[in-house]
Amino acid sequence: MTCVNESAPMQQTESTLTTQSIKTKPKTKRNYNNKSVVFNLDIDAGAKNVKARLNSEFVVFPSEFKIISDDVPLKDRGCFLLGKKNYVVGESVRRVNGELERAVDNKKLSMLEVWILGAITHFRSQLRDAVTRKRRKTEPTNIKLNLRILTLSSLKRKEMEKTLKTISSFVWDDEQFSVNVGNIEFKDEAYGAALEIYHTEHINEFGLLDLGGGTLTYSRCEVVQNEVFLTQRPISGGGIKGIIDDMSIALSRNDKGFFAFESSKVEYALKLSSINEDFDWNVPLRNEGTDINIDKEVRDALTNWALFTPIRDLLDWISQELRSGYPVYCTGGGFASHVIAQWILARLQINIPNGKISVLPNPEKINMTGLKWLDTSN
Repeated sequence: MTCVNESAPMQQTESTLTTQSIKTKPKTKRNYNNKSVVFNLDIDAGAKNVKARLNSEFVVFPSEFKIISDDVPLKDRGCFLLGKKNYVVGESVRRVNGELERAVDNKKLSMLEVWILGAITHFRSQLRDAVTRKRRKTEPTNIKLNLRILTLSSLKRKEMEKTLKTISSFVWDDEQFSVNVGNIEFKDEAYGAALEIYHTEHINEFGLLDLGGGTLTYSRCEVVQNEVFLTQRPISGGGIKGIIDDMSIALSRNDKGFFAFESSKVEYALKLSSINEDFDWNVPLRNEGTDINIDKEVRDALTNWALFTPIRDLLDWISQELRSGYPVYCTGGGFASHVIAQWILARLQINIPNGKISVLPNPEKINMTGLKWLDTSN
């Protein structure tokens, strides 16, 4: 009797089925590119200063820059390599040699890429944090840049696109960065201050007098369903710079020994100014180791400033608004000086004792920091 091994074909069948049931998973291609770090930048490139707010951190610096042939100084703020040129922006320009460029010299918008990167490179801790978080150390740190630009002027789309292409990559502290621009918004310079008034004073209609570095602007503001509408009357050349220039001329002609000095010293004196209980002014300008009160020069400069026809007409218009009971708030760096603020408010309220006018807290910052209300609404 022949003995048949029935288990052999059964084992073969099981082996075949088992082999066919195994599926090989396709290899997934891993993406090792560095994840983008989001930079939300608000920027106002003014004639005298650049004010910037990056991810809720605020900074202000002079709107000046130099292109230098040497390497940019490490650990200084506002230094970067763009293309083949080394830039130094802000206070650091005083440490390097090179031709000084200023926003007031018709470079406020034409050099917008310099002010944007100059602002970003002032936030050293945020840049350093972005570098340490990247996964691949040999590849650039990727930034997704969302922009809110505060300006009274308007940029043409082609000019804006050209500017944004320019800042697609830069070098900071020997670290390479790539920039991808996301959202871009344009806001009027008084927008942040208007938001602050609306949310803190709980009123829907008011005026804003903004004394900036190069421009004096009056805005009528109306808020409808959280949307801010501004009607503005700007006077180019009516800013604090004109007042300081007038003081410079007066100081150079008097007998106090001021034959040469920096306008920045006068500006500093204005920031340190005070008014005592008897309404006496003290504007201390340091010269040769002593303080000299230049209150008379300030009064004379303000008088001359207010005689300039467009400014005189604007101040009279605001006085008429105050007489009708319309509330007016004051903002801008010029109102950070106590003596200037007191003089302008007194000028506007002549024979109007009950005029509703006041200076906003931190007037030199509020146009920028007031944008925080947009962050909370998003």
